Amino acid sequence: MVFKSFGEGLEKQNPDKVKLAVFDITKTQSLAKTLGVKSTPSFVIFKDGQELEHFYGDGLIRDNIENFVSTVVP
Repeated sequence: MVFKSFGEGLEKQNPDKVKLAVFDITKTQSLAKTLGVKSTPSFVIFKDGQELEHFYGDGLIRDNIENFVSTVVP
């Protein structure tokens, strides 16, 4: 839940540029497989339909995600 609210905060800060999509991998296993989600929580960042970055495990650090988003959201 912590990272869901964090993602919602990013969306609120950039309402025209950031969209948050949340899904339950137990209910949408094919989507999780397609996106390469193997652990939860995970953040997958897309721009123009292309995956730019995937944060999970040790890389799932709030500052890392905020810094990355700031580089792709002008």
